[in-house]
Amino acid sequence: MNRRSFIKLGGGIAAGLAAGQRAVAALPKAKITRVRYYKSPGDAARRQTKAPGLFNQSTHIVVVDTDAGREFIAAGELDSLKKRRAVQSVTKLFDRTDPNRSLAAENGRLSAFEARTLGFVSSLADTPAEVARALRLPPHALEDEDPALAGKWTAVRVDLKGPIDRRNVRQLMQLIERRVQQEGVDFICLWIDSPGGSLEDSIELANFLARFDPSRLRSVAYIPGEARSDAALVALACRQVVMGPQAVLGGSGAREYTPEQIRQAVVAISDRETGPWRRQSWSLPAAMIDPNLTVFRCTRGDEVGFFSQSELEELERLRPDEPKWRQHEPITQPGRPLELTGQQAKELGLIRETVEGFAEFKRLFHMENDPKLIAPGWAEVLIDALASPGAAVLLLMIGFLALYVELHTPGVGAGGFVATVCFVLFFWSRFLGGTAGWLEASLFLAGVSFLLIEFLVLPGFGIFGVGGALLVVASLVLASQTFVIPHNSYQFAQLQKSLLTLAGAALGFGAIAFLTRQWLPKAPILNQMFLPPPMGEEAETIRRREAMVSYDDLLGQRGVAATQLSPSGKVRLGERLVDVVSDGELLPQGTEVEVIEVKGSRVVVRARDQS
Repeated sequence: MNRRSFIKLGGGIAAGLAAGQRAVAALPKAKITRVRYYKSPGDAARRQTKAPGLFNQSTHIVVVDTDAGREFIAAGELDSLKKRRAVQSVTKLFDRTDPNRSLAAENGRLSAFEARTLGFVSSLADTPAEVARALRLPPHALEDEDPALAGKWTAVRVDLKGPIDRRNVRQLMQLIERRVQQEGVDFICLWIDSPGGSLEDSIELANFLARFDPSRLRSVAYIPGEARSDAALVALACRQVVMGPQAVLGGSGAREYTPEQIRQAVVAISDRETGPWRRQSWSLPAAMIDPNLTVFRCTRGDEVGFFSQSELEELERLRPDEPKWRQHEPITQPGRPLELTGQQAKELGLIRETVEGFAEFKRLFHMENDPKLIAPGWAEVLIDALASPGAAVLLLMIGFLALYVELHTPGVGAGGFVATVCFVLFFWSRFLGGTAGWLEASLFLAGVSFLLIEFLVLPGFGIFGVGGALLVVASLVLASQTFVIPHNSYQFAQLQKSLLTLAGAALGFGAIAFLTRQWLPKAPILNQMFLPPPMGEEAETIRRREAMVSYDDLLGQRGVAATQLSPSGKVRLGERLVDVVSDGELLPQGTEVEVIEVKGSRVVVRARDQS
């Protein structure tokens, strides 16, 4: 029997009893349903007596306390025992007429707790690590068999990179499910490099990974960089975790969660019945998302554990007869989620090994070749490429440059088309990547619209110009991150990256726009599309003409609005077409107006009084 089968049989219950000995440890939810032999203390002649009906419902077993100890015998043998021993008490193992007086709650079965009480089991354990402690073995000795004994793996690798959201979780689950069913995969390397992003989806993925039979499918999380916040829950739901020595597990991540979200997550994490983290102390995983959970280093003899106060109370309630854990110093910091390096996680027993790279990871599991990478389709690859910082800078730079060219050429042409494509690709990749939504796209469209209004309808640089520019900047920054206001060190670092991306795009746009303005008007063919700026003597003549212009003679003249005045526009005064502003009133085209004020080149008009 290998170690994997040992765990499958209930932590050694069947193995111990089938050999006529006490099991060392049992999983608390295990059931004993059949025993071929039993040991009768104090009677060597009966030590190997067969009792195939020991737990048979038709056989009445009684528990007898004598001067020599406790014995389990058939009810018909009680008189014979009384002749040899001083009987102190007799109790039915199961009394059909009065179950409340039974030692077993269910006829034909013993729970692990009942087996412990009756002396069949000497220790209870929730996890293989606790079985190992009871056997005085290293913590991971019973976790899985030696990889070298497992033969050739049918291994695949799946990547969980970037913020976690419903889209990439569902995609990853479908990829794994398909390969397990169609290709008989028995080893999954989950490569994690993620800041988290969705507690609900991370817990869903963790439950998905934990539902596979560990004897048929081994899931191993490999963390070379970071698995922050709820991404740590996904990693710890795997059968094993392997990290780089300085990789990060837990701590602040991409999102800040509400107290209610954290409370619900802690309830799921602490579920000892079906939770993916039931193989270990739940306090450490919970502390990685709950900044207010305090975890203490605890000792019991030569054992070391890490528990919160609530988990210690739970253990004392479930196992009142076991030695108590002694509480020592806390390992968490108040107000901060637990963050561990790979080396620290190994020291706390959360992970099995640390490796310097993937080559060492393969050697650890005796792999000759790289696991087959389950790659998404071309659309997912394109999304990842477009979401990279370099592609984001390039898309924004080209988009703004094309928009600049469009504003300097008549009509709607290639510049407008290219700008639209670049901005659509930018927001599409961010939307599918989980960092942008309709809010960011709406803010961007509103900002560009305000800027166009300011440039084309309301010359100058007023509220529409300033507001539009701020909306564009805000939309591009928000589209590059999963939060609005940073609250922790990770989010401040992400904000810095977003601003650097935007700054890089702005600098690139400024440099290329300057070169374009200088070169494009002189380029063959293209100079017909671009209005060149005045140069040399022409520019000087225009400057002098504008400096000498005087509109004082227009004061009191009357004319007709050639365009809508809102409030700026053009008015025809006799044969002259003059740029004017109204006195604050919106005047439609064709309105008769009168010049009421002239200051330099600024001409103010108002509607004529028709009365």
